Amino acid sequence: MKQPNAEMQALLHELKEDKPYEIELGGKKYKVKYLKDKPAELASYQSLKLSDSAPESIEEAIKMAEKESGIMAKCVSYLLLNSYWKIKLFHWIHWRYLTWTMSRRALASGVIHTQIAIDTESFTIASSFLRAMNNLKMRVMKEEAEQSQVEPA
Repeated sequence: MKQPNAEMQALLHELKEDKPYEIELGGKKYKVKYLKDKPAELASYQSLKLSDSAPESIEEAIKMAEKESGIMAKCVSYLLLNSYWKIKLFHWIHWRYLTWTMSRRALASGVIHTQIAIDTESFTIASSFLRAMNNLKMRVMKEEAEQSQVEPA
């Protein structure tokens, strides 16, 4: 079995003691602590809004790219703020700032770097349940639409 190196052991120790570590996004340094449940939950909820379908036209592709960059900025904002009051007070402006100043690649690296501080078990369980609920809702809506088309005949 491969043993973790000293750098990863030090990072794990810092996370356990809730010491902030620095990440760099777009030339600016942010300090990230162990993520609390609510910001991780909000970020996973925002990530469910990303579209899985392919665009049919160029205009639709442009709208989808704009929407996805905004959603990614919201996720990164939740993960960087990581506090109830910071999210309530600053999220509305922080995600817009990230959208306009960061590239999509920088936002994606922000998600990757903050993922280290996520309790992955609860995050994956919450995101899988949210996806399953969304699929169930869509299936029920489809079945109701099919039933309403059959009944008036």
